[in-house]
Amino acid sequence: MNLEKIPSENKWIFGWAPTNTKGFFQFGMAQTLTAPLALNMHIHRHPKINNIIEFGTGCGALTLLFGMAMIQRKGNVYTFDLNKPWESWHKAKQGLPVHYTQLDIFEHEKQIKDLLQEGKQTLLFCDNGNKPKEVNVFSKYLKKGDLIIAHDWNQEIKHENIKNLIDTGILKYYNQKFFDDNNTMMVSLKRL
Repeated sequence: MNLEKIPSENKWIFGWAPTNTKGFFQFGMAQTLTAPLALNMHIHRHPKINNIIEFGTGCGALTLLFGMAMIQRKGNVYTFDLNKPWESWHKAKQGLPVHYTQLDIFEHEKQIKDLLQEGKQTLLFCDNGNKPKEVNVFSKYLKKGDLIIAHDWNQEIKHENIKNLIDTGILKYYNQKFFDDNNTMMVSLKRL
């Protein structure tokens, strides 16, 4: 879908907010409007999650949501992107357990691996530039029972991209009907 062809008054429907307007938490968001609610519900249904790793900070709206969820659990959010978020986002995350690092995740695989091993249960959220590679490379470092969610399901990442991980019993689809029914454009997986 080409958002540039959508009349500006309708772009909010897709959760897209240009930099000169307010979006989710006053920051732009590249997900559907139902995605934050669905993610929040998913996190709260899994009380052992106390470690969230996010690939693709973007404008940072979901990162703030993740940070709020981790405050009560005394957990952490580690978010990585090649680009710097807005300065106002850095101010908004003050007081939240959010740790931002500007780096290429594939060039720092060991650092990410170490973070994935922390916590009772980890949620890995893949929304960077190469979701199939993100899931395939980093799923092997997850602990049994850890969760992965990747954005742009059936667009940038498809079943054939993760078929080997499913067929070999490394991952399984998990709570996928919930994400599909809520129009999140996300795939939900669990490490076996």
